Amino acid sequence: MIERQLEVLELLQTEAPSALGKLPELLKSLKDETNSHLSFFQELERIATTIRSTLYRTTLIQILEKASPKVISLVELKQSVHLDEQQKALLKDLDQVAPIVLWKRWEALEEYYQKTPALLTPEKKVLQAQIRNAIQRLDQQNLRSYAQTLRTARVLLKKQLEKAVSLVALDELDEKIEVLWQQQQAQVEEMYEVARGEKTRKDFKQLRKNIDVLFTRLKNERIQRSNEILEENFKQLKKQEVEQAAKIKALEQQKEVMIDDISRKETPVVKKQKKKRPRKVPIPLPVEEPLQIYNAGMVIVWPFVTRLFDMLGYVKDKTFVSEEAQYKAIHILQYLVTGRTEAPENELVLNKILCNFPVTEPVPYSIEFDPSELQAAESLLGGVIKNWSKMKNMTPNSLRGSFLIRQGAVKEEEDKWNLKVERQTFDILLKSVPWSFSFIKFPWLEKFLTVEWKLM
Repeated sequence: MIERQLEVLELLQTEAPSALGKLPELLKSLKDETNSHLSFFQELERIATTIRSTLYRTTLIQILEKASPKVISLVELKQSVHLDEQQKALLKDLDQVAPIVLWKRWEALEEYYQKTPALLTPEKKVLQAQIRNAIQRLDQQNLRSYAQTLRTARVLLKKQLEKAVSLVALDELDEKIEVLWQQQQAQVEEMYEVARGEKTRKDFKQLRKNIDVLFTRLKNERIQRSNEILEENFKQLKKQEVEQAAKIKALEQQKEVMIDDISRKETPVVKKQKKKRPRKVPIPLPVEEPLQIYNAGMVIVWPFVTRLFDMLGYVKDKTFVSEEAQYKAIHILQYLVTGRTEAPENELVLNKILCNFPVTEPVPYSIEFDPSELQAAESLLGGVIKNWSKMKNMTPNSLRGSFLIRQGAVKEEEDKWNLKVERQTFDILLKSVPWSFSFIKFPWLEKFLTVEWKLM
């Protein structure tokens, strides 16, 4: 209902003809005994005074005159001679105190009159009902303000997501989204608990659902933008790699020309035919510098991975059955984090380490999975959430956005890999995870992985 009100208000401000068609039906549905939607009528009257088109303004005023509720104004209510001192004090604070406080004071008055029924004259009883209706109207006014704030916040955050050009900026936005999400949930939950009107409580309940939908969508858009930036960065790195390789090749050719020239000058006239030396295969060197990764939170789900690989047939007798199975394992881990079946090389470093695959060796950009394989991965995330009792209401996409997609740095040491995970505000929730992820060792790994993740 609140969404319909906001939609009509926006259409009226642009003088859209469709608004005049929708308004009568909306006003009819808002009618109730307490006139709880009075503030909406007042907003419509304010908009009517700002409309430039004479015909449009006249039509709107005529619609409002037919449907406008007959309500005793707050000024008239305050002037009633039948008010006692407690009622006067409550009315005085009506526009200055939070609804939760107003309801507590009103209920205290009701309890007072129940204990002293002789003081509750018919006039005071009517006034009590009118005060209750006034507080309910204030609830509706606050409800619409919350809904409008959410719409504005979504527009602003979406623009910031579109403008973000770095993962650091996206991380800051992600934290802002999370904080705002929790604040809005807490505020609306508080308003829902104190609201008394059935319609108002129903509207607050719907607003709670809208908040979760809105912020989940923002989280998903943040993930999508992260992937776009990572892909752009990878393309840029690839371009630089090609340019660097071309420069190295040119230098090598120049060096060969110089060596040949020196050989011609120093070699005697009688030359012996040189024997070709067998080509030496270079031994891969250990990775000495820390590698930046963006899926460090993947380590949270590690206890479930062995079962997933066994079930999908990637691993048998503690080793991968084929190179193709290893490719699939690498990409199914990335699907757990991003929900996508394609990923550039720079996103798959940790995946390769966990699958005992050389980090410098390339893998396919995308893998074609059977629907059953992807369903098994989604079921794994469901299992993680189910076993994490404090976060049992979280969705797989919320798990991805809040914890799995996380920046970190991994470094190879003599007998192990070490991962340092970037800390975020809500990591305190990880203390309730019923398993450890500070030490990771799979049967197929040559080196185990240690994890440094500081929880607040």
